[in-house]
Amino acid sequence: MAATGNAYVLDLWTTDPQHYSNVVERFFSLPSMENSSVLLLANNSSTQLDTVKVALDKQGYHRVIKFQNKDKISVFYDAKVHLDKHGISVISVLCSNRHEQYWRVLLKCFFTGVYEWNIVPVDQQEAEVITEEKITQDISYFFGSVLPAFGDINTLKSPVIPSDLFYHGFTCRTGGLSPLPGMKSLNLTFSLSKRDPKALVTENRKKLANHIGFDPEEFRLARTVHGNRIHVVGEEEPESYDGITTNRQSVTVAAPGADCVTMIFADPVKRACAALHSGWMGTVKRACVEVLHKMSSAFGSDPSEIIVAMGPSIGQCCFEFDANQTGQFKDIVEESVVIKGDGTKAFINLQLCNRVLLEQNGVKPTNIDDYSCTKCTSCNRELFFSYRRDGKPFGNQVGFIGMNMC
Repeated sequence: MAATGNAYVLDLWTTDPQHYSNVVERFFSLPSMENSSVLLLANNSSTQLDTVKVALDKQGYHRVIKFQNKDKISVFYDAKVHLDKHGISVISVLCSNRHEQYWRVLLKCFFTGVYEWNIVPVDQQEAEVITEEKITQDISYFFGSVLPAFGDINTLKSPVIPSDLFYHGFTCRTGGLSPLPGMKSLNLTFSLSKRDPKALVTENRKKLANHIGFDPEEFRLARTVHGNRIHVVGEEEPESYDGITTNRQSVTVAAPGADCVTMIFADPVKRACAALHSGWMGTVKRACVEVLHKMSSAFGSDPSEIIVAMGPSIGQCCFEFDANQTGQFKDIVEESVVIKGDGTKAFINLQLCNRVLLEQNGVKPTNIDDYSCTKCTSCNRELFFSYRRDGKPFGNQVGFIGMNMC
């Protein structure tokens, strides 16, 4: 999403006419920026916005948008959705000096590394004393109790995972709060390079936890880098890893995907489980085999007793690959590659590759479910996120698993 300019946010959340004058006067003193939008923020009862808009129109500012709502966080969120929809990342907020600290915390909580922002005080009022904790609590309440979700949460489950011992699932994209098209709505990963604030992603995770019935504070999501490193919960956590495993009943482990194959592993004998993110790079690096090795060394798991389910991922129907680079998949299984057209287009079956790797390393064929939940992410726009289909920004669904309490 390319940025289309800069934006000024004018905080007009007041009934004091002098504040309106201060904001407008200070705004006109700033250097004019080409393609800049002006966002006017006020409460529902304000009667001054039209006056301010007329004054801006007279000075040649025609991209002026009014936002009014019943509380300050709500009105700012409405403005942020507008900024994100238009790809605007450079923002200046004009506010009273009294509210500068409030805005500083608010922007830090709502904005990620995508944005450049600054605050321009318009007067010399005494600063308001307000704690960061109070503001973050208000933001958490907004996402948890004020902002409506887009639909209901839905998860896919595999019949091969014993439900009396393990809860598990693969999430779909519905039921969350994320508003941007490529990330809408149950995006479950936070990244400084994307626009969803951490508080929103945290609330999406809470919604999933409440829907399934696990503790959101014990949710562990793999920090993926398209490799084959596997982390054991309780050991020192590495900076990045694509698989995560545990034998702790209180912990839910998960791995994200947005075309890549997500897999969950359950050992009903040793009472352990794991989640894995395995795209094409993870597949050729035999990441699923590394999970088996790690569960064996950490918990004494026997691969013949491990049950594996694969989740939504890009299917062979949509996963086109350079025909000259398919040897790495054929080395796993020849049938995973189908050549079409004039011989330059290859389509890869990642699910088959991973099944073969699992079988070669001791998992029983009947213990592998690569059919119940493996709908193509690219084909099913309404159900799943897909990087190949939508490009950036994109959201992530997850595969998750945990052990029921004895």
